[in-house]
Amino acid sequence: MFCPNCGKQISDNSKFCGFCGAVMTPPAAPITEQPAAAVTEPMPVVEQQPMTAPMEPVPVVEPQPVAAPMEPMSVVEQQPVTAPMEPMPVVESQPVAAPMEPMPVVEPQPMTAPMEPMPVVEPQPAAAVTEPMPVVEPQPMAAPISQPVAPMQQAAYQQPAAAPMQPMQGGMPPFSPVPPEEKKKKKKGKAGLIVAIVVLLLALAGGGVFAFMYMNRPAKKIMDAFAANDIDAVVELYEKVGDKDREGVTSQARDYAEKLTEGYLDGTGEQDYKTVKDVLDKLSDSVLEDDDELEDWMDTIDIVNASRSSFKQAESYKEAGSYVEALAEYAKVVKMDELNFARAQQAIEETKNLYREAAMEEAKSYEDAGNYEEARDVYEEALTVLEGDTQLLNAIDALEAAVVEQAFISAMEAADEAVSEGRYSDAKSIINAAMEIEGISSGQQQALSDKLSEITDAMYADGSILGAWKMDCDLSSSIASELGAEFEDFEGTFIVTIIFEFQEDGTFRMYLDEESFRENFDGWLDEVILYTVDTMYDMFAEMGLSKEETDELLQDMYNMTMEEYLRESMEAEMDPQGMADSILEDVDMTGVYRVDGDRLYMAEQEIDESRYDNFHFEEDKLIIELPDGVDSEELLPGISYPFELTRVQ
Repeated sequence: MFCPNCGKQISDNSKFCGFCGAVMTPPAAPITEQPAAAVTEPMPVVEQQPMTAPMEPVPVVEPQPVAAPMEPMSVVEQQPVTAPMEPMPVVESQPVAAPMEPMPVVEPQPMTAPMEPMPVVEPQPAAAVTEPMPVVEPQPMAAPISQPVAPMQQAAYQQPAAAPMQPMQGGMPPFSPVPPEEKKKKKKGKAGLIVAIVVLLLALAGGGVFAFMYMNRPAKKIMDAFAANDIDAVVELYEKVGDKDREGVTSQARDYAEKLTEGYLDGTGEQDYKTVKDVLDKLSDSVLEDDDELEDWMDTIDIVNASRSSFKQAESYKEAGSYVEALAEYAKVVKMDELNFARAQQAIEETKNLYREAAMEEAKSYEDAGNYEEARDVYEEALTVLEGDTQLLNAIDALEAAVVEQAFISAMEAADEAVSEGRYSDAKSIINAAMEIEGISSGQQQALSDKLSEITDAMYADGSILGAWKMDCDLSSSIASELGAEFEDFEGTFIVTIIFEFQEDGTFRMYLDEESFRENFDGWLDEVILYTVDTMYDMFAEMGLSKEETDELLQDMYNMTMEEYLRESMEAEMDPQGMADSILEDVDMTGVYRVDGDRLYMAEQEIDESRYDNFHFEEDKLIIELPDGVDSEELLPGISYPFELTRVQ
C-alpha cells in the first residue's frame, strides 16, 4: 500500500511509515457528507483514512503565501450525499488578511468491511442535489478571511464507536477566545508529544524487526553454538555466514579454541584430550583453516598429552619399584605440562632417593659376604643412572678402602705365617706384592715396609742367606776383546746385573736380569756401530775420499748411509740378538747349596766338601769371598771374587 501522508509505497502490514513516520490506521467506516444550509466558503479537502487495500494518495490543498503566519485548518470529514458525485478538483486557497482558527478534525468511525476511498468533493446544498457538481474555480473573496486553507493533517488513530458519528451542526466551529499565541504553544506541545510517541513506536517496531533478524542470523546462531559447545553446528552454520560476519566468527572461533586449549593445559577445562583434539581438528578444517596459531595449539596439546601419559606411566613404575624405568618416564614430562611438571621434578628426586637406597642396600649385602666385585658392580650400575651422585661415589670409595684394608690384613697375616715357618723369601714376596696394591694408604705402606724389615732382621738373626741378592758386573772389557784387535781402543760400557736366589729347599739359581741386560746390550751395540762408522770414515780419508764423498759413494752403491750399511753388516755377521740370548743362557745356572757357619757350599749337582766360599754380612750387603790361601779365579769371564751382593727387596 501507499502512505497517505507522503505517498511512498510501504508494506501492507506496516503500522508506521518508514519514510515520514505516519501511523497507519485500520480501515474506517464510510464517510458521509453533512448537508449545509448554504455554501459561503470553499470546503477544505477531505482526507481519507487508510483501508486494508492500497489506495491512491489524496490530493492536498496547497496553501498560498500570507502576510503573517497562520494556523492550518482542520480537516472536515464530509458526509455522503444522496447520490454519487464526481470527485472535486483541488481548490487552491486564496490569501487572506487575518488568521483563522482551523476546523476541528472529525474522526471517522470503523466499518465492518473495507471500502474504496472516497473522492474529494465540494459540499453541496442539502435541498436537492442530483447531479455531480462541476469544478469550481477559486475566486477572490470579497473580504479577506481570517486564515488560508491549510494542508490536511494526518488524522489521529480512530477509536471504534457503536454507531456512525452524527454530522456536525453548522459549517464552522465557534470562535475560540484563546489568544493565537497560546493556541500555537498548545498546538506545538501536542504535536511534539505526538512526534515523540511516533518515534518511540517506530524505534520499538524497528528494534523488534532488527532483533528478529539478528537472532536468526547464522553468526548469532554460531555464537549460541559456541556457548553450547556444539562445534558440529558451528561447522555447519559457517557455510551460511556472509562475508561481513566471517571476520567476527573467525575471531570468536579463535578465542574459543584458545580458551579450550588453555583450559586443557592448566586443568581448569572440563574437556579431555580427545575432546579438545577433536574440536580443534574440526575448527582447523572449517572456520580456522590454515590458521598457524591454531596449528601451534594443536601441536602443544599433543606434546602435553604425551607428557601426561609419561607421568602416569612413571607413577606406575615408581609404585612397582622399577625406579630406573620411572626416572626415564619422569624425564619425558615437559615444562608446558602445567599440571605435572612440578610434580615430576619432585617425583624425580624422590625416585632417585629410593633407587639409591635400594642399590646401596644390595651392594652392602654383597660386601658383608666378602663379594667385593659384585658390590662394586651394583654401585657402578647405579652411577650410570645417578651420574655424579655423591653418596654413591662415597660408597664406592669406602668399598675400595675396605678392599685395600682386607688385602693389607691378609698380606700381613700371610707374611707372619711364612716367617714362622722359616720361609723368609715367601714372606718378603707377599709384603712386596701388598705394597703394589692400588689405593693403599700411606699408613698401610709404612706398616708393610716395617714388616719387610722385620722379615730381613729375622733372616739375619737366623744367619740365613735366604732370598734374592744382586750385584752389577761390568763386562765391557771382556766382551770387547771378543771383537778383535781393531776394537782395542773401543771404550764402550756394558754392565749386567747378576741375581742369586737362595731357596729354603737348599737350591739356588744364578742368572742375569734380562730386562736390564737387553737394554744395556742395545746401548753397547749402538756405541760399537758409531765407533765403527768413525773408523770407516778414517779409512776412506786415507784413500783420499771425504766424508761427503764417502756417503755419496755408499748411496750410489747400496742406497744406504754409512751407519745403515754398517748396522746391517754387523747384524748379519754378529747376530747381536742371538749373542744376547746366548749370554743370558750361559749365565743362567741352577744348583744346590748349604750353609755351615760362615761357609757357603755351592755346586751344580753335588756338593764337594772341599770347595766352599766364605761369606758375611755388612749391614744389608752379602759379601762372598774365597777362603784364605786360595788363588783368585773368575766365576764368569769378567766376573771375579769378591762378590758384593745387595738384597733384592
